[in-house]
Amino acid sequence: MPPELRRWLLILRVPLALLGVFVFFALYNRFLLDSNLRNLRTSFTLMDGSMGVGQAEAALLLVDQTLTSQMAQEETDLRAVASLQYSRGALASDQRDRPPDDAQMLVKILEEDLSESQSPAMKSMDGVASSLQDIFRKAALLPRQALGKSLSPEIDSARFQEAAELERRGRAAEALVLYRELLRAYPDYIGRTSLKLRVGALLQKSNDFPGAERFYREALAQARDPREIDVSRQSINGLQLARVRARKAAASEKKISNLQAGPDRQQAAFKLGSEWIRSSDFNRAAQAFRDAFDSDPEGDLALPALFKQAWCLRTAGRLEESFSRFSEILRRAPGTEWSVSALLQLAELYRATGNLRASAELYERATSEQTKDAGLTALAYVQAGCAYEFDLQNPGKAQIFLRDLAKKFPASSYSSAGRKLEKLRIKKSRLATAEGPAAAVPGSRPAPPTASGNLFAQGSPVINWLESFLPVFVSVFTDRLSKYMEAVGEKELERRFTEVEFGELVVREVQRRFPGQVTGIQTKIHPDGFVGSGNVHLGMLKFPVEAKLGILVENSRPHAVIHSIKIGKIPLPEALLKFLEIRVNSTIDQTKYLLKVKEYKLNEGYAWISVELAE
Repeated sequence: MPPELRRWLLILRVPLALLGVFVFFALYNRFLLDSNLRNLRTSFTLMDGSMGVGQAEAALLLVDQTLTSQMAQEETDLRAVASLQYSRGALASDQRDRPPDDAQMLVKILEEDLSESQSPAMKSMDGVASSLQDIFRKAALLPRQALGKSLSPEIDSARFQEAAELERRGRAAEALVLYRELLRAYPDYIGRTSLKLRVGALLQKSNDFPGAERFYREALAQARDPREIDVSRQSINGLQLARVRARKAAASEKKISNLQAGPDRQQAAFKLGSEWIRSSDFNRAAQAFRDAFDSDPEGDLALPALFKQAWCLRTAGRLEESFSRFSEILRRAPGTEWSVSALLQLAELYRATGNLRASAELYERATSEQTKDAGLTALAYVQAGCAYEFDLQNPGKAQIFLRDLAKKFPASSYSSAGRKLEKLRIKKSRLATAEGPAAAVPGSRPAPPTASGNLFAQGSPVINWLESFLPVFVSVFTDRLSKYMEAVGEKELERRFTEVEFGELVVREVQRRFPGQVTGIQTKIHPDGFVGSGNVHLGMLKFPVEAKLGILVENSRPHAVIHSIKIGKIPLPEALLKFLEIRVNSTIDQTKYLLKVKEYKLNEGYAWISVELAE
């Protein structure tokens, strides 16, 4: 081998190896990983840490795709369908401050059930593939985040709410007109990527495949958040599969036209309906399942066909017809898993039209149905409890169902739902009660998104860094004082910190925690807050930051109040400040302090602190 070629091969071996690894795991993620499992994991991640359903609605598309995939299976998993339908309804809720905890819990249980069938080797591969994909996505997005133009949170809220309401009620064509008008009127809207994904999904359900692909690809090209990249790519992949299935379904439709009524035609029409579901043509799917039912009303596939026809009618926006068909199941098969499933679907129909009381009552009625499927009944208890907890704000009634669930179904995977919800509540207690506007995510949320899609979006490197950095301004005193009090054996202390002392403490702490990342640190103390500034070096990014924070004492602990943050000359919007404040205080709440703070008072040029050692 010539020396020159050998030298170039040595130089290129690392990038070639990295390219090979990337290609392998990209192919693995595309073809080997179960699409439903991938969708559930991504949707769970989207819901994790969200302040409300508005921020979690990016998960709506993926939950919707997984639900469609489940309904296309010839052997319908009624529990999976009920879980996904409930989660979809929760994520499309009208309630401005509703947390996504119940949807997240149900999605997580489904994801765990799917993962159980994987071998340990496949689980390890999934973890490696996910980590590498995340690294590559973030690296690829940095230039787009850094160099992209600034976007605006401005949008016509009333128009957005009207479009969302039309979508929930199945009037997709009217909703599409309004969504497109909003995209034309607000081209620099900060949530444009998410809104385009939503439009693409509605166009796909209307069988406008070229239009859907255009919006999906525009969303992919404009996305500045890794999660938006995931949703865009998975939507494009789903659309490509739908096109293939549509051609197959059209061919199958011709083959069964000459079959006589009876079991053979029923089976053929049933399979055809599943093909039309996979191709996103829900009107033709409903017709095929109606044909399957009429071909043999007492046959083995009659009830499954009736159930799927009702679901397809609902998905196509024909709510009254859907209601009638689900009600027919209640008359034909009382006390079966089909009647429970029909009640759960009817409950979701009521929720979609805004009748939350009737929805909760139907969930409650489903718990009294005696069926052989204990798991489905256990799920009905979970959903009844969650409907009272989150939709009707009746925690007392909710606890009745969750306690009965634990007693009656101790072996069910849903039996720990009460404990799971409690853990989620603790984790998100500050987030779930915050009065933050919705984030920039696709879906039918009335309130428009506010803070994603640019360099300073939730989940971006800059915001993640600020989240970990800002608690320094709060903890720097308490850490110093606790060490001093332990050293001298004092249990109570009052101390006056000057501006100079504070600056020295901050500089030392920042250098210790963030070596080389912040230079030129300046601090001042005013009666209404601390003011700090410096130059941040974050990978390829370099930018000046100026922040102003106040301090409150809650339950003997210091908490931050973020008055303002400027990155460069750009002030962060109020919604993002609120988000950061919640996340920073969540970090502070999880930090173990050896002190109880009695007083934390700021004056011009100094801070006065009174503390005592915690027992």
